[in-house]
Amino acid sequence: MELAGLIEAYIMFDEDELSLMDKITTYHIKGSYPTIDRKLPSREEIKEVLLFTEKLFDKICAFLGMDKKELV
Repeated sequence: MELAGLIEAYIMFDEDELSLMDKITTYHIKGSYPTIDRKLPSREEIKEVLLFTEKLFDKICAFLGMDKKELV
């Protein structure tokens, strides 16, 4: 969410995307390894996040006028 706040003047997010980013933020850990009792995201949540990040990457490339094929 912090990163989204920094780029919101350049890339707009809809309510679903903001909600997903909020959910993603809950899984962020500061340490190298999660604790044993830490709940991990479901496979569906992981798929949703991967799809979102791909769309976000596309938005950023479009904003910067870059061809993502050159970066991948």
